[in-house]
Amino acid sequence: MLSRLLRLPLIVGRLGVKSALTFIFAERLCSLLKYLGLLGSSFEYGLTSRLAVSPLWVRFASSDRYSFSQIFIDEEYGCVPSGLDPVLIVDCGANVGYASAYFASRFPSSSIIAIEPDQRNYAVLQRNVASYGTRVTTRRGAVWAHPCGLKVVRGMYRDGLDWSTQVRECEPGETPDVAGFDIETLLSETRAEQIDILKVDIERAERVVFGQASRSWLPKVKLIVIELHDDECRDAFLAALRDTGLRYSLSRSGEMTIAERVP
Repeated sequence: MLSRLLRLPLIVGRLGVKSALTFIFAERLCSLLKYLGLLGSSFEYGLTSRLAVSPLWVRFASSDRYSFSQIFIDEEYGCVPSGLDPVLIVDCGANVGYASAYFASRFPSSSIIAIEPDQRNYAVLQRNVASYGTRVTTRRGAVWAHPCGLKVVRGMYRDGLDWSTQVRECEPGETPDVAGFDIETLLSETRAEQIDILKVDIERAERVVFGQASRSWLPKVKLIVIELHDDECRDAFLAALRDTGLRYSLSRSGEMTIAERVP
């Protein structure tokens, strides 16, 4: 209770009074209504933040509330240097679009590609970035080491909630749920020379994405902000950076590792 009271000024400061009250009381109210049989599990509510130019949707009984808190109350991606003027941002593991909305609001001259494999998350992602128009392009799929078919795996990793959805490469004879594609292919399709910010939160797939093939496209990325989920993922990422022969400035902020290419 004390920790919640101590956070109250921060929540109000980030969200405003009305949205802060919604954030604090919505989950308890929704739980009561569901217990009484007056509410379905698909219920959603809107929240605003002073760090986003448009309201955002949050699903009841999902991980959305926690993700929203990380990005719009704790400002998880505030670790990205303020002096940047990015042209292209790629959001790998976009979930329901909160990071994309944050970056689109913070860097109004940027274009963003938001990539998410889970169909349910993707539907909310599309709604949450719709107000940004053509500046934010959504793509249902996942980054991988090479083009291939992928299966979406839900409920098997960490807390099993929506933000923990994983992908794996299809076994022979399996029907893919989504397409996997590599960053080199993505750059070729967009005809961009460089990714200014590559945000990566892909639930251990980073150990695959930053395999040997990544050495070809890493020099075309200016800054990476990534959540590394275990030591295997961390080792793969750091080895990939090292093998490029380029210099990087590395730092940590909470769960995020930031790697900025040094000229």
